[in-house]
Amino acid sequence: MSSSANSLQPEDIYVPIRSVWMLQLYASQSFVDGHISSSTVEDAGVELPELIGTMLCDAVEKRFRRELSIGFTLTERNITRVRGRINMYETARRQLLEKGLIACEFNELTINSEVNQFLRYALEYAAQLLSSVDSDASARRCKVLSRRLSQMGISEPKSTVFPHSRLSPADKKPVAVARLLLEFAVPTRGDVALSLFSRKHFTQHEIRKLFEKALFGLFQYHLCPLGWKVSSGEWLYWNAQQVPKELPSMQTDIILRSPVGEISVIDAKFTHMLIENRVGNESLKSPHLYQLYAYLRSQEILGEEWKTAKGIMLYASSGRNQQDETISFLLDGHPVAFASVGLETSIREFRQKVLHLVAPNLEFPQEEPHDIP
Repeated sequence: MSSSANSLQPEDIYVPIRSVWMLQLYASQSFVDGHISSSTVEDAGVELPELIGTMLCDAVEKRFRRELSIGFTLTERNITRVRGRINMYETARRQLLEKGLIACEFNELTINSEVNQFLRYALEYAAQLLSSVDSDASARRCKVLSRRLSQMGISEPKSTVFPHSRLSPADKKPVAVARLLLEFAVPTRGDVALSLFSRKHFTQHEIRKLFEKALFGLFQYHLCPLGWKVSSGEWLYWNAQQVPKELPSMQTDIILRSPVGEISVIDAKFTHMLIENRVGNESLKSPHLYQLYAYLRSQEILGEEWKTAKGIMLYASSGRNQQDETISFLLDGHPVAFASVGLETSIREFRQKVLHLVAPNLEFPQEEPHDIP
């Protein structure tokens, strides 16, 4: 077996930045929760960072019209009456009682909340990001909104992590959109053969996990409102007695359950679907076939729905060997499909191909419902 058939070349591993953005979008909580719809993204006609940056500006401007949320901040102050918790050490050390004062620690209402600080940081980051992708008008808009927050007393955040405080309903969308924008991978500029990411360099394993999470988000958004159940990371157990500890465990990537009880087990791969055998012919990879076979056959004891469960091995393809190919067959009563989906395609085409693979008989409306049960 040739080594070239087993290894991925750099041009196969490095996914175009637009494809990474697409996967990050589908994997985001903003998309799953319906803050960003498929039609909004597919019909935008602009790059994803510019679209998400514009949506962030729209969401923040809407908060201005309804007034920004107010939060609590921990304050330490010497005051004339007890409020909150007394700091006995400071009170005694500074002899405050003789001055008619007492040192207290208490929560105080403020507009300079953790959420508003996070939005200011996101706007400042968005301005730099959009300038780097030549979206000057959107970048200026972000700067204006960030400056307005600063003038209102919103300081720079002490930490750039996602706010831990409970979000009000009005804050959920702007914070979710801001989080997505901050997570976008950004290529560095310069004459380099392969793009590097200024925020993060993705390994092949991380890209595969991102592909898996994007599929999960896509299925949740489009299938859950239609009565499907979508689960991720579900464990399967062997039909064996006195199971030895050396027996490998089985954790699935995604399991779909249709409204009528049909089960589809999906495993995501970031590699070539076919491999060249010793005589030069292409064939499916044996470990992947055995993996899917074990998933399906080991669960048949659980009920009739598992005896006809469908198995799908879904490959993300990119680079010079990108292809869209599906190989379907019946394996001991189980419908099985090995499918390769190209990442260097439009967002609409990617969505249509993936959904058609798992639910070929379903027709999705133009504006899909997205209330996740």
